[in-house]
Amino acid sequence: MRRHALFLAPCLLVGCASQAVHSQHDHALDALATRPADARPSEAPAEFDWSPSIVFETPAAESNALATSEPIALEPQQPPPGAPAPRPMGRVTIKGGYYGADEDALDDGWIAAVSWMQFMSPVFATEFEIGYLDVDGKDGGIQTELWALPIMVNGRFNVPVGPFEIFGGAGFGTVYYDGEADGAVIDVSADGWLTAGDVFAGAALNLRNAMTFGVEWKRYFTDSSSDLDTGLDANAVMLTLGLSR
Repeated sequence: MRRHALFLAPCLLVGCASQAVHSQHDHALDALATRPADARPSEAPAEFDWSPSIVFETPAAESNALATSEPIALEPQQPPPGAPAPRPMGRVTIKGGYYGADEDALDDGWIAAVSWMQFMSPVFATEFEIGYLDVDGKDGGIQTELWALPIMVNGRFNVPVGPFEIFGGAGFGTVYYDGEADGAVIDVSADGWLTAGDVFAGAALNLRNAMTFGVEWKRYFTDSSSDLDTGLDANAVMLTLGLSR
């Protein structure tokens, strides 16, 4: 009898435990069955984010803010159509023509020169000129032949008149000469320097301030050479070709 009781006691304990488990399982199933369809299981508590709140990002290569800016090449502004061409700052002029001496011992000859002008304003320029002249003559049975290098520094005024320019000016300088006089009772060779001055006037056709064609009259004044007993006073008429820069 006691053995039967000892045998049945564990069985009763197992049955009770099994019934409790089945009862809990049934209650869980009933809870799931009665929960609304849109209900969601509770989310797990969010973990703490240890990442920094400010993120430093490297700007893109094409970012305009930090991209290396290249220098902008400024295109030269072109003058509006029909605007006059800018006036040159300098000009080289080639001259050549007739040289007519006033002295009794000399007659006619020729002269060539080159000048460099620097414009200080549209109407005024300084000019440095060097030339070469060759002249001869005969007076009282004495034949005189002479060549010379006039070197002048001038001031020149220009007045634009449409495509033309009217100019005039004056200057001073020196003349190196080399000459000889040969006659029945005289035979002289001499060279040296003479103080000189000049005045001039002329007109030229100005082609877009790049080239000029003109004519120039010039009057030379010089001292007299005591050896040759003559000076180089003369009138010169020259054609001119100017190249501006």
